[in-house]
Amino acid sequence: ETSRQLEHTYIVDVIDFASVPNVPGRASRTWYLAMEYLDGEELRALIDREKLQPLGRVVRIVSQIALALDPAHANGYVHRDMKPDNVFLVREGDALKVKLLDFGSVKFTKGQDKNNKLTVMGTTLGSPYYMSPEQAQGLPDLDHRADVWAVAVIVYEMVVGRVPFQGMNGPQILFKIIGDEPLPPSMASDTAPAELDDLMLKALQKSPADRFRTCGALADALGHALGLE
Repeated sequence: ETSRQLEHTYIVDVIDFASVPNVPGRASRTWYLAMEYLDGEELRALIDREKLQPLGRVVRIVSQIALALDPAHANGYVHRDMKPDNVFLVREGDALKVKLLDFGSVKFTKGQDKNNKLTVMGTTLGSPYYMSPEQAQGLPDLDHRADVWAVAVIVYEMVVGRVPFQGMNGPQILFKIIGDEPLPPSMASDTAPAELDDLMLKALQKSPADRFRTCGALADALGHALGLE
């Protein structure tokens, strides 16, 4: 339902959802979702195959993510599970067009969920590698800056080849997110330009107030740092 309310060229289009009766002896109904057909692959597959991404591609992908998320944030929606698996890349000739997937973990910040208590539970939903410190701690006042953090982690992974905080298990990863400082990209990878160091350290600040205010601001800073404006 949330995805249907967030119609946008860079968000997957949900056409309809409904249910059908189940066979006897099982749950009463089975729900299904009909979405637009996408020809391409998830960003996760691209990263797994090619590891480091060309910087121009990074800027284009992040800019399109920002074009999708900033209006959603302005309307009170927080995706809360931003990760490469939820960034689908549609091939349009030689170009790639972003389609964001899975708004099923969305958090509402403007009271849209006042009649649905299930949507306000579980502020730690999401992949641990991309969780912000406030999300890792399960803080109740989570807002759009958690998505800004997650997008910054995706940027870091594309330019360094790995996420900034790693561990053997979920709790260890979350502990590092909360307490450790990320290694600057140029120190983590021989190919990452030093111009990204200050940008990424700002984007991955523990306090939401110290980060970029929007994904668009992050994308703009990224393009400026790389001289691509």
